[in-house]
Amino acid sequence: MPNDSPVYKGITDPRCRLAPRHDLHDMLMMALLTVLSGGDTCPDRAPFGREKKAFLRRFMTLRRFPISSLASPL
Repeated sequence: MPNDSPVYKGITDPRCRLAPRHDLHDMLMMALLTVLSGGDTCPDRAPFGREKKAFLRRFMTLRRFPISSLASPL
């Protein structure tokens, strides 16, 4: 889903602008998809991302992969 999608309208990135590792929209989408797939915690995102990498790349930027840092909280 492109970052300019109406879904993201009004959502601002509260993280430091200097060097965020991952796109906020990718992080939100990854969290949502992980929960919808049965994940319960933040660490569940990394294995989900590795398993679904090809699928996720079709609509997410995923500038930095592997996404081991997704195991930490947003």
